[in-house]
Amino acid sequence: MQQKKTEITSQYGDRVSFLNAFSPDKQYTLCQDDKIAILDDSPTLTELNATYGKSTASMFLVPQLFNISEFCGAKDKFTEGQIMETAQLIAVSYPWLKVKEVMTFCKQFKLGRYGQFYGSVDPMVITRALKEFLSYRADIYAEYEEFKAQRRIEQQKKEPTMSFEEWQQEKIAKGEAVHLSATAGVDRKGNAVRSVKPLDTLVDMAQSLIENRNGLSMKSLLEMRKMFREQNGMTPEEVIEKLNKNEL
Repeated sequence: MQQKKTEITSQYGDRVSFLNAFSPDKQYTLCQDDKIAILDDSPTLTELNATYGKSTASMFLVPQLFNISEFCGAKDKFTEGQIMETAQLIAVSYPWLKVKEVMTFCKQFKLGRYGQFYGSVDPMVITRALKEFLSYRADIYAEYEEFKAQRRIEQQKKEPTMSFEEWQQEKIAKGEAVHLSATAGVDRKGNAVRSVKPLDTLVDMAQSLIENRNGLSMKSLLEMRKMFREQNGMTPEEVIEKLNKNEL
């Protein structure tokens, strides 16, 4: 976390400078492309509090919510108590949300993607809309993970393939330990081969799916787990179990 705090302050300066850099009027500039904004490595609400103080996430959220209230033109606006409590609820319930994701949600809300207010600004409309946005966000991450998986497969196809025995002998000749994750297959001559993947990449993918680090919807998570098992011949849990038993 300390490294991340240093990165944030180096890039954005103090708290005032950060909040100015991510003020509501920057939504259309910073979040012009929804997918890019969501996948961008902007600071999370947790990282804001850790870097600039525990109230910073709410200080960022309040003007974003106030901007929605003013934009929508409802007769009865947010009360001070409503806007503060809504900001705190979001900060506590979704600390892993990144600032550009919040701004993307606000932009989409103003575009009418998640309904509208009727007569007065209702915090419940915003919190329900945020849940819809999180489903959209999960689909974006699922699509991105699928893209990365496909790229890895394409890259592996370009790499020269050797038999498992050849690979093992080469490692032993170099005095290196034999740790691997392998997918069985055959070469053009019909000989059994294994296309070796870096172990740390496999383990990281498995752990990510087990913990659902990207906040995928249940449907997307199940699809990603199915793809993982088809590609690696093991479930994510089986990978971690074998790792702990030194069987990978």
